[in-house]
Amino acid sequence: MNRKEQFKRNHELFKLFIQQSIDSPDLREQVPDEADLLFLPDNDPELREANTRLAEELRTAGKKPTFIRVSYVAETSTVMVPKMELVETA
Repeated sequence: MNRKEQFKRNHELFKLFIQQSIDSPDLREQVPDEADLLFLPDNDPELREANTRLAEELRTAGKKPTFIRVSYVAETSTVMVPKMELVETA
C-alpha cells in the first residue's frame, strides 16, 4: 500500500473517530494530548499492517504512537457500525 492510499483510508477512519469522540467524551478523554493516533482496523489487514510499520517509524523518531482499535459491532441485525477504543499508548 502506498502512503497516499494509507492516508485516504486513515482519513476516513479519522472522520469516524472524530464523530464518535464527540458522541462519547469517554473516548476523547482517554487520548493523550498531542497523541499520534494510529488506527488498527479489524476489517482491513493491509491498513493495519501499514499503520503498524508507521508506528515503528514514529518510535524510531522518538514519538509515542497511540493505537485506536477499530472493530465493527452490530447496531441492528443488518447494520454494522464502527466502534473505536484506545488500545495502547506507548
